[in-house]
Amino acid sequence: RDCNTCVLDLLRAFPSCQPPLSILLEHLPKLQARSYSAASSTLYHPGKLHFVFNVVEFPWFSRKGVCTGWLQELVTSLLQNEKTEARIETNLTLFPKMSIFVRESHAFRLPEDHSVPIVMVGPGTGVAPFIGFLQHREELRKQMKDSKFGETWLFFGCRHHDRDYFFRE
Repeated sequence: RDCNTCVLDLLRAFPSCQPPLSILLEHLPKLQARSYSAASSTLYHPGKLHFVFNVVEFPWFSRKGVCTGWLQELVTSLLQNEKTEARIETNLTLFPKMSIFVRESHAFRLPEDHSVPIVMVGPGTGVAPFIGFLQHREELRKQMKDSKFGETWLFFGCRHHDRDYFFRE
């Protein structure tokens, strides 16, 4: 039995089964909120929120995540229609409205003592919060020129160097 089998797969396998739409909708599980880590610092990008995602595709599994698939379609169409990323940033009317909420972490944060060195390890899109940490520390260094800052190291990996190396710069 395939644990990835869903109701749609069953309906396709048994075309004579035709339950009313109201019954199907009644038994669908509620979509849960999708969590994404911010890939930016509010000091570095005031008034903006950056995040990163990657659509993982496997040859044996043809579905995309609900939110990630939608984001991919949105970004792909925008990038095809617009010539530069800067132009997209200035024309925010291209984006549909979406509700977001912030879930603050009290344990996963930069140390308050800036002289403490930090070592960060993040695979793939798991590097997102660390990009925000790097930006935040860079901005603090500019604002606090006389302060001592510890060394900052980021190690990360990606599956495909040519496609997944999100923050090459």
